[in-house]
Amino acid sequence: MSPTGYMPKSDYCTYTMEEDFERVLACCNAIKGKGRLIVDANSAWSPSDAIIMGRRFQKLDIYWFEEPVSPDNIEGSAEVARALDMPVAGYESEMSVHRFRDMIAARAIDIVQPDTIWTGGFTQCFKIAAMAELYHLPVIPHSFSTAVCLAANMHFIASISNSHMLEVDQNYYPLRSELLTEPIETVDGFVPLMDKPGLGIVLNPDTIKKYQIFEDPK
Repeated sequence: MSPTGYMPKSDYCTYTMEEDFERVLACCNAIKGKGRLIVDANSAWSPSDAIIMGRRFQKLDIYWFEEPVSPDNIEGSAEVARALDMPVAGYESEMSVHRFRDMIAARAIDIVQPDTIWTGGFTQCFKIAAMAELYHLPVIPHSFSTAVCLAANMHFIASISNSHMLEVDQNYYPLRSELLTEPIETVDGFVPLMDKPGLGIVLNPDTIKKYQIFEDPK
């Protein structure tokens, strides 16, 4: 973890394999002694290529290897997970509790990454977390969307015993940075959980009006 409390992430491995490795290596050198890097392949590789790259990445002390293959290839992801000595994480793009069940049972992932706004809300995510706990797997949700998504995922991980971290995008995004009357502030990688009713947030009507696409029919 870096001095800011964040775990830097190298995303979108979509160049040649050698270019991807050089980019990851450059990131590791840039943060050397300050933290560990997470690598996300965005489901770009075949199992054999993911294993080749994963073995190179793990020599760099990568924290986890995210979405190395397509989420449809559960057997392939399990093959990658068995071949590597670092955790395989995924799959944020999976929206079915039943598919997460299959991934967990197949040991296709070592870190389980649902997203409350993509995977059926709290009810389905609690089911996924419970299944992950049976296999002693941590849950680290994906949360790259609006402030509503971030608040929901914060409450989700605070409600389960097998989560210690939340994946959060730090790039500027107005529907996250401007959407709330009281923005969610991160200090040293930690955020106090909101204690107001519901998700603990209040939407800023000026921001909604600024970015709305359709006029209110009323």
